[in-house]
Amino acid sequence: MDNVLDGQVGGAPVRETPQIEFAGRRGALFFLVFKNVLLNIFTLGIFRFWGKTRVRRYFWGNIVIGGEPLEYVGRGMEMFIGFLIVLAVLVPLSLAGSGIRYLFQGDEIWARFIFDLLYFPIFLFLVQFALFRMWRYRLTRTVWRGLRFGLDGDALPYAFRAFGWWIARILTLGLVHPWANVYLMGYKMRRVRFGNTKFNFTGNGKALIVPWLIAWIIPGSLLIFGSISTQVYAFQMMQNISQGLQTLPKPSAWSIAGFSVLPIGTIIFLLTFTWYRVREFRYFAKCIGFGEARLASEARTRKILPWLLLAGVAFFGLIGIIFSVFVAVGASVGTAATGIEAFIPIILPILVLLFMPVITYPIVVFSIVRHLWMTLSITNPQA
Repeated sequence: MDNVLDGQVGGAPVRETPQIEFAGRRGALFFLVFKNVLLNIFTLGIFRFWGKTRVRRYFWGNIVIGGEPLEYVGRGMEMFIGFLIVLAVLVPLSLAGSGIRYLFQGDEIWARFIFDLLYFPIFLFLVQFALFRMWRYRLTRTVWRGLRFGLDGDALPYAFRAFGWWIARILTLGLVHPWANVYLMGYKMRRVRFGNTKFNFTGNGKALIVPWLIAWIIPGSLLIFGSISTQVYAFQMMQNISQGLQTLPKPSAWSIAGFSVLPIGTIIFLLTFTWYRVREFRYFAKCIGFGEARLASEARTRKILPWLLLAGVAFFGLIGIIFSVFVAVGASVGTAATGIEAFIPIILPILVLLFMPVITYPIVVFSIVRHLWMTLSITNPQA
């Protein structure tokens, strides 16, 4: 509850900002996630919905506002049923798409390329539709002081708006990204409620355009150039294959340059995008209000970026360890490349995906969540 001081300033009571804390411990999260990974292996992945529910309860329960924690009341069975509904939509759509692409086999490479361009927007629209429903589910399962959060409105209008903004992003090569994010955040926040009271949002994309240009221009140019150059070469290679040629096309100077700048642009973009996202988070927090109370954030990139870099090192270290184990086992039993080593390309990605949460949650997610909540405050809390 809000703490009220006995002192007075100018005749008005002085009130402390409700203390926002994150009380979680990294070790407890590690053992929770590790246990979820083992149960996922034994249940062939079915337990992941119940495991994700446990992780959310851990995070929600350790976020303390005004002395009282949030509470997550979602259930694993609800998520499992939602997953089945998604499968019921995506599986027939994927089968239909595969069947149509099969009809374009042979020399009709342009026809398949055009079909892929038309098929991609369908999935993009469905993703936006699913995201709105996901936000609604999380909010309606979040409780504080006995009251639930909620999200009004339908997913379909949001999906059309989000899809339109993605088309605008593509046509403008990403320049409208700040306006898109501010608009969509405002659309959601004005429909978020706590009990019967709605939140409000006052933001404008112009406030973020300079940080976005700083974060996007250089790495974005490298990524666009590298993507176009490599795609042109890939298209030429597909043409040779469709014509039955056994030789790969000779890469042009543009293709070689594209292959060179693509990883450089990716690394730079990861760094600059992290910086931008922190600034965007601070701006969004300032624009969110609940009645006359508003949020404020002092989040800093230097507190988040090292954990992301550490996670990247741990990720490649995990790949190296698993790969070395496979090679060592294969060498110890004297198998050839057609033995256990031949399964490395199949099993290695599966094991990495299974054990990645043991790295990402205790290292990255824990650190980011703790920093964002510990640097968040409420201004004018008496309202």
